[in-house]
Amino acid sequence: MGRLEYYRGHYNKSGYLELRRRGRSPYCLFRLVLLGSYLALGVACFGFGAFHVTGLYGPGIWVSDPYGLTGKVQPVNPAWGVEGFDPFVPGGIASHHIAAGTLGILAGLFHLSVRPPQRLYKGLRMGNIETVLSSSIAAVFFAAFVVAGTMWYGSATTPIELFGPTRYQWDQGYFQQEIYRRVSAGLAENQSLSEAWSKIPEKLAFYDYIGNNPAKGGLFRAGSMDNGDGIAVGWLGHPIFRDKEGREAFVLSAESKYSVEQVGVTVEFYGGELNGVSYSDPATVKKIC
Repeated sequence: MGRLEYYRGHYNKSGYLELRRRGRSPYCLFRLVLLGSYLALGVACFGFGAFHVTGLYGPGIWVSDPYGLTGKVQPVNPAWGVEGFDPFVPGGIASHHIAAGTLGILAGLFHLSVRPPQRLYKGLRMGNIETVLSSSIAAVFFAAFVVAGTMWYGSATTPIELFGPTRYQWDQGYFQQEIYRRVSAGLAENQSLSEAWSKIPEKLAFYDYIGNNPAKGGLFRAGSMDNGDGIAVGWLGHPIFRDKEGREAFVLSAESKYSVEQVGVTVEFYGGELNGVSYSDPATVKKIC
C-alpha cells in the first residue's frame, strides 16, 4: 500500500502556480488531470466520428427513414452545412464528433502547455478537488438535456427500430396519421379497401400497436413487461365493424342497450394475415372488440 503525498504549491515571480513534491521531479496536477480528460476524450470522440461513423474504419451507424421502415447499418458522410444541426440528419453525428473531438484535443494541448494565473486559480478554487469534480457536472448537464430531448422527440441517434416509438410520436398519432394517409392515397387511386390496407408495411402497423405505447412502460409499471397486451407476433389486419344494414359502427359496447346481438354487428379485416376474413358470431365479434 502506498501513502498519500500532498503537493505543496507556490507562485513564481510571473504569478503562475508551481507544484512540487519533495525528492522528485515537479508535476502539475492540472496537467495530469487534463491529459486524461481532454486528450483521451477528445481522441475518442474524434476517432468515433472520423472512423467509426464514416465507415473509414468501422461499420457506420444505424440509418433509417422518418418512419423506421428502411433502417440498416451503413457509413455516413459528415454534414458540415446548416443541415448538420438538424437532429434527424445522421451526417450531423459524424461532423459533430469530429468537430468536438478536435476541439477537445486542442483544449487538452492548451491546458498541458498553460498554467492558470494566481487570480484565476484562487477565484475558481482550483485547489479543491471537490470544485474540480462538481464543475464537471455543469459540462455534462447540457448533454443530459439534449439526450432527454432526443429520447422524447426522437432523432437520428434514437432510431425507431432500436428504441421504439417516442412518447411525442405516440401522443401525436404519428404512425396512425401515416397509415391513414397511405390508405387514403390508395383509395384515391381507385384501389379497394383490401388493396389499400394490404400495402401498409407490417412494421408501420406494428409501431401503432398499443403495446408500443411508451406510456405503458417505465418505472411505475407492476409485473413483467410481457403482462400488458402481450408480445406481438403478427398483424391480423385492420378491423372494420358494421351493423346489419352495412353502416360502419365506430363505438361498440357489449353491455349497451343496442348490443352486438341486437344490432347484428359483423367485423371484416382488411390487410394483414386475416385480409378479407369476416366474422358475424357475436362472441367472436366481442372478442375482437
